[in-house]
Amino acid sequence: MRVPGFARNPYDRFFVALGHIDAAERAVADGCDAIFIDTFADYGMAEIRAAVPVPVIGAGESGIVAASANGTRDFSIVTVWPLSMNYLYKERLDNSPGGNRCLRVEHVLPETELQKAGTDGFIKNRMERHESAVIDLLAARVQQVADESGVGTILLGCTCMAPVGPAIQERVDVEVIEGTRNGLAVAFATLAAPRHGAADRRRVARARHRSGVTPRRVRAVRLARVGRGDRRLARVASAASSHTGFASCTSASASSAVAPNAEQESRPRMSAMKPAFSLL
Repeated sequence: MRVPGFARNPYDRFFVALGHIDAAERAVADGCDAIFIDTFADYGMAEIRAAVPVPVIGAGESGIVAASANGTRDFSIVTVWPLSMNYLYKERLDNSPGGNRCLRVEHVLPETELQKAGTDGFIKNRMERHESAVIDLLAARVQQVADESGVGTILLGCTCMAPVGPAIQERVDVEVIEGTRNGLAVAFATLAAPRHGAADRRRVARARHRSGVTPRRVRAVRLARVGRGDRRLARVASAASSHTGFASCTSASASSAVAPNAEQESRPRMSAMKPAFSLL
């Protein structure tokens, strides 16, 4: 089965979602206690929630909830992707709590940016290099959108923007919410909460798991062990949407029960790092 690494259109999105669903099932069958979908589009989230018996947190949904303060305030979204990708934002806003409070989705780059995918000049690679021209462009657009739409909160519209999130925040006078850091905080808080029957749920997941879909571009990573009972969080993301390569993912010690501090780190990491990750 052909599973693209980038959902350029709704057709591609269907197959990308299949890869995420299978990766999540693999992670739960392997013993993970929660799933974090590290992409704003939350590929396959509804289906994953129906398929696995553990909490599923999406970067898009949790970001929208945070930006809207649980539906009590207006916000806008700024994304690097062109207007043709708007269908992803419409779907998330229509199906996430607080999505109706979004006043504007600003698409910064032109359609020609998609043609650069896989090249050194692709926006994702430029953000990972922390290019000052890119940071300045995005910060200026964030401030412009906030001023024009009259909001005090801007949600960054792709988890690939994680490397430049803190730098953007430093350059503007409005709150900037970055999906990976926010989503990880929600996922860690979920893992820290009391659980019931996790072992039984995993046995059910192993019994129902069907393999054979997951491509190399979509993986679930056992990202961290957190809090009581050595709980594990799996991060599911495609290579195109992710802000970091899978090989750089590590596990936190069992004593770590907090998400990374976005004020102190330029990109998401876990505290108490040690190289104990596994690719699922």
